[in-house]
Order: sequence, then C-alpha cells, then structure tokens
Amino acid sequence: VVQPLLGADQLAARRRAWAARAGTPWLWAVEDTVETAEAEAGPDGRLSPVRTALCAQRGGQPFEIRPTRDPAIAAILRRWAGKLIRDGHRGPLRLTGKRDADGVWRPFSLAFRRLGIPAIGAITYRLTVNAQSAVRASRAAATRSIADASRSS
Repeated sequence: VVQPLLGADQLAARRRAWAARAGTPWLWAVEDTVETAEAEAGPDGRLSPVRTALCAQRGGQPFEIRPTRDPAIAAILRRWAGKLIRDGHRGPLRLTGKRDADGVWRPFSLAFRRLGIPAIGAITYRLTVNAQSAVRASRAAATRSIADASRSS
C-alpha cells in the first residue's frame, strides 16, 4: 500500500536502485518528508500552543524533526482540535500530512500521542535509534535477567 501523497520521486529513486540488483530487497523502507502539527487539549478543554515541524521519515518512522512556524498548518490543527475537544477529547493531538501538487497541505494521519516537536528555534534533532525497538529490547533483556535470577535461587 502506498499513500497517494508519497512523492513519486522517492519511489522512482528506490526503483532505480533496485533495478541494478536481482530483485527487491527483503527489508526496505521509503524515505520521505512530511509536515506535522501537534498540541495538547488540557483538562479544561483549552488547546496548548500548536507546534509545527518538517519531519524526515523512513518507513513512516520519523528520524529527523525540524521545528517550523507554519500558521496555515497550525490553523488546520486548531480547527480539527476544536471539533474533537467539543466531543470530549483531552490530551495530545497530532496531524501529519503532505502538500499536494498545488502546494496545499493535506493531513492524512491523526494521532493521539506526542511526537515531541521542540519549540521553534530550540533545536533540530535526529533520532538515531527507534525508541520502540529499544524499549522492547530492554524489556526482553530485563525479563531474561529476572528469569535467570529466579532459576539460580
């Protein structure tokens, strides 16, 4: 499945790279750039300031986050948030999207968790380890340690 807004240039570059090989790689992911906006709805229903960012991602997982200041994207998030807050939503809210051929930002993903966009001008950060994989690995190691300790007692 390929999202309609995934740029054809990213897919074409991968296809050219595969053409030189004997078949498609077993594990692969398209690198792409998306624009994201996030905020939080507080217990009183008030929305925190909206943060926007340009995110480089691989296989849908962000690996670089560059804070931006995009009032149009922020306005879209505020409009969506207003409707969700009226329906009782509280907590984080994130929209992710891409620009169409006319340059209009089109959200395609709604999430109720934070990405952690830093304040504008703070930093650009690059994620080098998939946090979920690291957490699973450390949990597995802790489980093995507990099992080993109980066997030796």
